[in-house]
Parts: sequence; structure tokens; C-alpha cells
Amino acid sequence: QSAASPIVLGARVNRDLMVQDNVFYGVFYAGIADFGAASRGAFEVELSAPSYSGGGNIQIMTGHPDSGKCVATMILDRKNVLTDSWSDYRKYRIPAGELLGGQHKVFFKLNGGSVCNFRNWRWIPGDEK
Repeated sequence: QSAASPIVLGARVNRDLMVQDNVFYGVFYAGIADFGAASRGAFEVELSAPSYSGGGNIQIMTGHPDSGKCVATMILDRKNVLTDSWSDYRKYRIPAGELLGGQHKVFFKLNGGSVCNFRNWRWIPGDEK
């Protein structure tokens, strides 16, 4: 992950903590990530999304938020991902749908009624090459 300041659309950035607050119907640029050797790994994200936050999904895109590749999708609903409050952050793993390696621009794109507070993310390489 890059430590560069993210470009955020539809969100407010707390630059001291690098937390994306009140992300809704938006896209934010998470930086350029070096995924290393190609593997089918997983993204670990840390976020808060209480039950009244709306549902929807988060697509993790590489290259460009509109014309790039969707490499993983996380459903935000009562069954999969919800926290008790806006300040209750939890970590979730989202498996990549394909092999991913090398350097890529990474975007998080919220769709549907998605609303969340986003704290952090990282790539966890897999064993499968």
C-alpha cells in the first residue's frame, strides 16, 4: 500500500488517522499497491457499517474505478458485514477472484446503499500461484 494521501470522492478524509469517514455512494483511491508475485490472495479491510448504514457492496478495483478490473467484492448486509456502531471497526477478509500480482492503482467503490467508515486495508498473498 502507498502512504500517499488518497483521492476521495463522496467521502471525508481524516488525514491524521487516514480514515475515510462517511463513505457513501463513492469511490476512493487507496494508492498504488505492489502485490508482489501473482497469487490468489485476499484483501483485509477494516471498517464500520452498522445495520442502519444501508447495505450494498464494495468493489475493489484496479487500474481505474470505472474502466478497471473488479478483483474482489464485499457484500454489506446483515448476514455478512455489519458492526454495532460507527465507532466499532472490524476486520474482514475478501478473497480475490483471480490471480493478482505486480503494481496496481487500487480503488474502493461503494455501490447500492453502501455507507461505511473505512479505516485500513492490506493485501494478504495466497499460496496458489
